[in-house]
Amino acid sequence: MEKNEFFKGMFAFPTFGGGVVWNKLFRKSLIGDLRFDEKCFYFDDLNFLFKYALRCNSFYFIPIKTYMYVVNPNSNSAKNISERKLTCLYGMEEVVKIAEEYDKDIASYAKAWQFLVNIEIIWLMHINKYKDKVLREKILNTLKLTYPDFKKNKKNFHSFRKHGGKAYKLIKAFNY
Repeated sequence: MEKNEFFKGMFAFPTFGGGVVWNKLFRKSLIGDLRFDEKCFYFDDLNFLFKYALRCNSFYFIPIKTYMYVVNPNSNSAKNISERKLTCLYGMEEVVKIAEEYDKDIASYAKAWQFLVNIEIIWLMHINKYKDKVLREKILNTLKLTYPDFKKNKKNFHSFRKHGGKAYKLIKAFNY
């Protein structure tokens, strides 16, 4: 597949397994000096994968399940908030910035994903009673800016689309 098709699939989880690296093979020669960003600890896969994919000309997808990854929705790590987890906001900002320089359609997909990441973080802030007014305002501004891209591309996010749209409406309704 071509690069743009891969990018759209990368942001449209679960197509191609999303922006994770554990279910992909990489050419060492293309990695070169590329490394995981040391400032990003959560969603760092997406950041790395996006930069790596920019170096590629073509992609291959094999629709065979060869790896089982179990996500426990009741895990404490799934529901907690930490400074490490907040680094995903930085990582997504960087991906969106690079995407905007690359292609406006891909940037729209990246912004839609950024919307979902920010929804997750503000929800975690709420349930963990994490009080940081500056961060809260920054996330709310990002949500306002990225909601049109989410709405435009929400059909690509499968089950996430319902939750993302509902969460945003609740945030607006409660002036959170």
